[in-house]
Amino acid sequence: MDQTSDKNPINIVTIGGGKGQATILRGLRKYSYRLNLSAIVSMVDNGGSTGRLMEELRIPPFGGDFRDVMTALSTNQTLVDLFHHRYEHGSDVKGHSVGNLILLGLLEKADWDMPTAIKTACEILDISAGVHPSTTDKVHLVAKYDTGEIVKGQDNIDNDLGRSYQTISDVYTEPTANGHPEAIAAIKAADYIVLCPGDIYGSLLCNLVIPDIKQAIAGSTGKIIYITNLMTKINQTHNWKSSRFIAEINKYLPRQIDWAIVNNGLLDEQITGQSQYASESWEMVVNDIESDQIGQTKVIKDKIWFEGQEFKRVSTDVIPRSFIRHDPAKIADIIMGIATA
Repeated sequence: MDQTSDKNPINIVTIGGGKGQATILRGLRKYSYRLNLSAIVSMVDNGGSTGRLMEELRIPPFGGDFRDVMTALSTNQTLVDLFHHRYEHGSDVKGHSVGNLILLGLLEKADWDMPTAIKTACEILDISAGVHPSTTDKVHLVAKYDTGEIVKGQDNIDNDLGRSYQTISDVYTEPTANGHPEAIAAIKAADYIVLCPGDIYGSLLCNLVIPDIKQAIAGSTGKIIYITNLMTKINQTHNWKSSRFIAEINKYLPRQIDWAIVNNGLLDEQITGQSQYASESWEMVVNDIESDQIGQTKVIKDKIWFEGQEFKRVSTDVIPRSFIRHDPAKIADIIMGIATA
């Protein structure tokens, strides 16, 4: 691979949160010589270790999603492993990751100024890409279900299986969030806006419902690329197929997705039949798009799940997570194929 280029760098901004966004960034990192890369990270995480720190200190979420994104962009594997280590002992620290506590320390040292803390964390991890919160306001995600029920809090919306088979008709933040200026600037400068996989409401759409973010996308000339999820969730997207994911994202965008990357590689029954999947009712997202275009959106179909790299949950991580991950290298290659065509 030619590591030098006299061409203008391609501006790519990713929007999302957590493991899905981190996976996409890990793949794009190998093209850093060709890219100006930025990540806009969701700010509604209130579960797990991050939620505990939020509740105790009354601060916006600055933990797991940022840890995942920043470690995905770092090449210092020793620090990456340290940031992801989760304490398994001690009543005060059990369940917390080292990275979350380091980020908390940086935030406190910066007098609770999140952009300053992010800058210091990027220096520690030797990251050149931009990492920005979608907002620095303290907000909660709110979901309205087709039953009329209103549920507050990302953790309740994403991980409470008591609302299985119900449909979310609308999501928004409470109060209405202001977009962070650096996130808005990254979108306006983007050649490509990559919408990452993950919890569709708690990781992705929570960013797109911020009016300033939506307005920036509307005014940007950047093309929109969306990577669909691999698995459904019984309490959000049960029985959804690829076209439904695309339609739901388009519902919240000010303009349509330009390219959608969907999986057409079947999962091994030995994986989908595992007790973890059966107990939490995960199902593979079926690709129902036969043509190469749906509406205004061009569709790229490929096997994009990462065979042999199934996610392993540790005992102190109480959040349900998909055990199948996207293939970072293949997706990065597809994105770069679009960007350099």
